[in-house]
Amino acid sequence: MAYTHTWKITQMDRFIDTKIVYNVHFAIETLDSEHPDYLMTQNFAVGIFRNSLDPVIDYDQLSESQVIECVKKELKIYQLNNDGSFVLDSNENRIEIGDQIPDILSSGERQLNELINPIVETATLPWNE
Repeated sequence: MAYTHTWKITQMDRFIDTKIVYNVHFAIETLDSEHPDYLMTQNFAVGIFRNSLDPVIDYDQLSESQVIECVKKELKIYQLNNDGSFVLDSNENRIEIGDQIPDILSSGERQLNELINPIVETATLPWNE
């Protein structure tokens, strides 16, 4: 099976005064080239971390690919302090210790396979047959 994963931004939440995006809603569509009639769409939302050294891009100048890269950055796993805050290096960057993306993509593939080859069904109630 050859899977294709397509990332799409579906909504962005921003502050009214600064127009800085703080939350992004996105979907990942998974398709198997051997079964093109089936499509699995997973929907997510993620908060966007911004440190003081990050450049501010005008909202009107954002591209979907830039926002997808920000989303992927947020799907990394970062080292945390005891209080739940991020451990930052000397440049105020979070210290990465893992990545959630492979698990998210394999979950979409697994769900697509269950759609193509179902193992459960919603049955008619026996007294209504």
